[in-house]
Amino acid sequence: MPGDQPEGSILRVNEHLVAGRDVGEVYRVSGRRDLHSFLLDAVESSGGRLLYASDANRAPVYLGIQADSDERIGVLVYPFRITRNTIRNRPADEVRGQLRYGSEDSWERPHPVARDVAGVDVSLVVGIDLEDDVFVGLDAQLWDPLPMGISFYAKAAEITLARDQSWHVWEKINRSGTRRQAPRSPSSLETAMREQAPDEPQRRHVLEEQFALTSEQILDIIGGRNRLSVAVRGGVAEHHLERRLRQDPGIADVRRLDVDAMHDFDVTTVAGEVLRVECKNASPKLNAAGEFRVEVQKTRSSKSDPASRFYPVDAFDVVAACVFSATGRWDFWFGRTAEMQRHSSFADRLAPIQVIGRGWTPTLDPNTSDTGRDHETRRGGPRVDVVFQDSVTDVPGRMSQEDEAQSEPSQQSDSVTSGPA
Repeated sequence: MPGDQPEGSILRVNEHLVAGRDVGEVYRVSGRRDLHSFLLDAVESSGGRLLYASDANRAPVYLGIQADSDERIGVLVYPFRITRNTIRNRPADEVRGQLRYGSEDSWERPHPVARDVAGVDVSLVVGIDLEDDVFVGLDAQLWDPLPMGISFYAKAAEITLARDQSWHVWEKINRSGTRRQAPRSPSSLETAMREQAPDEPQRRHVLEEQFALTSEQILDIIGGRNRLSVAVRGGVAEHHLERRLRQDPGIADVRRLDVDAMHDFDVTTVAGEVLRVECKNASPKLNAAGEFRVEVQKTRSSKSDPASRFYPVDAFDVVAACVFSATGRWDFWFGRTAEMQRHSSFADRLAPIQVIGRGWTPTLDPNTSDTGRDHETRRGGPRVDVVFQDSVTDVPGRMSQEDEAQSEPSQQSDSVTSGPA
């Protein structure tokens, strides 16, 4: 029975596989569980997700890894221990690894490195220095077949550099020996890579953990659902607005609110004025005069109160209209609600569609000058094609009669983020 075989024996492929794969020879090993655990910990610490690991009492070790990008990789690892034992007739500033699998009687014959003929799985030969948490990578091409029983060395200074810099590449001379008639490399040089395992695991975003998805998958979901994309675009606009306000030398304090039926920001200017700011996304379509428009109304109204969908004039002090949808730039125009058009039927309510005209300014400062050609250039912006899931808009341009009809207060444009219900 395979379980009765002594340490150092070889499990033939027809008796045992690794991860269901034919890897040539499978070696039964003992006393290497710490190396196996180090491999598994290194995957997690590097931001990967361990999908599968073969048994610790066999070599090579097969790892199924899911990278942060959602790429899946199969890795077949031949791990060997690195020690700091004093070796007779060897320099004192060296560390040493030994290639030892199977019985000594088997070392005289070839021990090929297993390779995936499809080129999907990757084969690695590594030395592991547990004292410094460092891998020493050997070139699997040059070390195939594995010269069992021989030692490989590295200077302690190289290990220190790998530990201090997280990774280090070193070139060493290789020569012929008693086991080889010629140098392992035609150039008589080989390159070894040393990499330190990260101290702390790279944490996934809380939403990746909560949704059991990668960030790329979450973004694909958002991009493929129009209403979800519109909602997220509103949050992105608020993020850019907050950053813009905090960079404004005329602003003393910015406090972002995240409360239903409330405005988005409390802003205090250097002059001491306290302003309630509501962030809205402007429509991607300009009006017939080539001006930006922004929808200032809620998503729904109460059946018993038809005016409830429209904002009271004193609900907030300023509307910050983000014109990304129309220009492709995260720019904002600020309008004071005291100067905005009122609803035709409800005098104490704001009209649902506001034209971003000359009364609007590029900063919160009401004294900002914005006249003449400079105003038109900044307002119109460059001519670009803004592409969303629901439309392609050539900007700037005139609206058709159909577009004008869709801008009536009774319609809710998907391209405009709505306020609280």
